[in-house]
Amino acid sequence: MAGNIADWFGQHLARPEAVLYRQHIGDGWRDVTVGELTTRVARWQAAFCRDGLAEGDRIALCGRNGLEWVAIDLAALALGLVVVPLYVDDNPENVAWCVGNAEARLLIVENRRLASGLARLASAERITLPPLVVLRSDDTGDTAATTVEAFLPAEHPPVEIRALPLSALATICYTSGTSGRPKGVMLTHGNIIADVVACRGTGMARPDDTFLSVLPLSHMFERTGGYYLPLSLGAKVVFARGVMQLADDLGTQRPTIMFAVPRIFERFRARLAQAVAGSRLKSWLFDQCVVRGYRLAQGTASLEGCDSVAVGDALRLTDEAGRRLEATDESEIVIWATA
Repeated sequence: MAGNIADWFGQHLARPEAVLYRQHIGDGWRDVTVGELTTRVARWQAAFCRDGLAEGDRIALCGRNGLEWVAIDLAALALGLVVVPLYVDDNPENVAWCVGNAEARLLIVENRRLASGLARLASAERITLPPLVVLRSDDTGDTAATTVEAFLPAEHPPVEIRALPLSALATICYTSGTSGRPKGVMLTHGNIIADVVACRGTGMARPDDTFLSVLPLSHMFERTGGYYLPLSLGAKVVFARGVMQLADDLGTQRPTIMFAVPRIFERFRARLAQAVAGSRLKSWLFDQCVVRGYRLAQGTASLEGCDSVAVGDALRLTDEAGRRLEATDESEIVIWATA
């Protein structure tokens, strides 16, 4: 049975005007169409083929979430290349070790600072690194690495998506290395496709959802749920600017789905709890929302019969201890009909 992860991208090629991604570029947010992404994927494929990369060859990618990361990944997977994602904030020693262990034939890094650190390490330790390509050349660094625009040819053939067996290797993901050298986990196209199909089977996402990409794409949790899943559905992905701007991005982009680690959600809860701490009514309502939201997620509650009522003299609420809760301003309370 054949299967290529990039087939999910291929299903959108007939809709070049469709928007799959949104990214903050310069001073504002910009939608990215299928047509724009297709051009970028085709240029990367032309560069890979020009340099003689063949099916099964590994390319190491150490970049931040964004359109370029997606374009490189899709271009490589579609040709049967193996993507080795690395963490952009890792130290040069770990990056160099993973690149060597994976036997990568090309290394793509985010900026000149990392490229310079790798070049110095290679010189000092007499390490042989593969050719280096830098995605962002607007920062400082004294490396002679190739810039992305110099690496990508202007002319290119159409995007090619090859039929691959499900057993074909798609990626090698490395552990953090906290207990020794990082260990590479080998995942096939079939492995990842099965995970995405299982996610779709839960009904957790729809084509009209908007995803906010927060976790690094070098992590398979984000890569599977926050990238391949929406790609398979045709849902839009917004790339968050960073943790410091996360609150603003949530407010302005209004995503419906976000994959994140518990620590991020714990911060959300702490900030919300702090915001309502001055009002017993608001605190009670917040706690009730948390309880009922959990029940809703577990399938033991329903939104059927949900109604909205104004808080005023006509409505009196009490907490579980029977204490009366007074509204201090005109608010809205959602009355949940729960089983």
